Amino acid sequence: MDKRKKEFLLAFGKRMKNARYALDLTQRQFAEKAAIHINYIGGIERGECNPSLITIVKIAEALELYHVQITFNLCDGWRVNI
Repeated sequence: MDKRKKEFLLAFGKRMKNARYALDLTQRQFAEKAAIHINYIGGIERGECNPSLITIVKIAEALELYHVQITFNLCDGWRVNI
């Protein structure tokens, strides 16, 4: 995996973890609320997993956020060419 992708995944995982902490949820509680396996939650928080868009929406809903809030401006200079 290239460095920029890893940075993006780490930033997403950190944002997700901070939002989970703000709701005072354990990984287990959050996994149950989001209907995502606890091991996958840990992998995302460590930047080891690349969640799908559907998973990101489930994460955002469980964190009581919009999916845009959890992904907005994660890495400087990250652009998608269409």
